[in-house]
Amino acid sequence: MPGRKTVRYLLLALLISIGLLCTYVQAEQTQLEASDIVVTTGIRDRMPVDAVQSYAASVDALYCYSRITGAGKNVTISHVWYHDGREVARVALPVGSPNWRTWSKKTVPETGRGNWRVDVLDEQGRLLGSRKFRLL
Repeated sequence: MPGRKTVRYLLLALLISIGLLCTYVQAEQTQLEASDIVVTTGIRDRMPVDAVQSYAASVDALYCYSRITGAGKNVTISHVWYHDGREVARVALPVGSPNWRTWSKKTVPETGRGNWRVDVLDEQGRLLGSRKFRLL
């Protein structure tokens, strides 16, 4: 039967290992970034065709394109669309590699004039980035 000193050392080693593992997991999570966010009128060849900062409200739909870097396996991000400060859509998007391009589409209603924003969130709801635009 091991002595008390040995048990203490094993317990201390276990606690240090758990601490290092938690630090590693946090570091993995914080590497996730939205390195590129663009609101656009279309996507062609997996790239935005333009970048919208203000646009006519008569547009039928807009897209939020984001390039996500640093993702591990089985990661999901969300595009959250806001119109005049009110959430109007939330789209969950899987991320399939450490350098992944994805986008969501938002149909613009007839009452779409005003200030818009799209937030890109990680699975824990942390903000990875945001884009504002205005429909005239």
